[in-house]
Amino acid sequence: MTGILCETVDYIKSKGILAGLAGHDLRVIMSCEKHSANLDFYMKTLNSGNYWTAGPKLITDSKWKPDPNTIVEPEFGKDEHDNIWSITPQQTVEFMKEVEKPWISYKVLGAGAIHPEEGFRYVFKNGADFACVGMFDFQVVENANIAVKLLKEELSRVRPWRS
Repeated sequence: MTGILCETVDYIKSKGILAGLAGHDLRVIMSCEKHSANLDFYMKTLNSGNYWTAGPKLITDSKWKPDPNTIVEPEFGKDEHDNIWSITPQQTVEFMKEVEKPWISYKVLGAGAIHPEEGFRYVFKNGADFACVGMFDFQVVENANIAVKLLKEELSRVRPWRS
């Protein structure tokens, strides 16, 4: 499958168009990086899982650290609820630290379950370069102001800005 993906990306780029890849599953991005897919950017879900419908945390060891080279395992009980949008947040952050392509995070507010200030701070601090955020028209001004305020702060990012 990766060969077809790489060929498709090369074809898109041959037409002078940027080519990116989006996915909920971190293993897709891991595979693209392993096979040196010639992508310009990634879109990957990321949020803290700090809302009740995210389900219980499956990893309870407080000393657990993700290994970016192992198979990705769910960090939350996705079968408990139907409203979990990022089941591997710590593993995503750890793996993306070494990725040199721009990263657009999405589902950063967990379908509205996370306050924008918390969600934006979490994704930017943890390495996302951009946030793709769904919102109603009456939320745009407040959310833009929150983002501008956060981006003026020193966030102590885990990854350099890439864009």
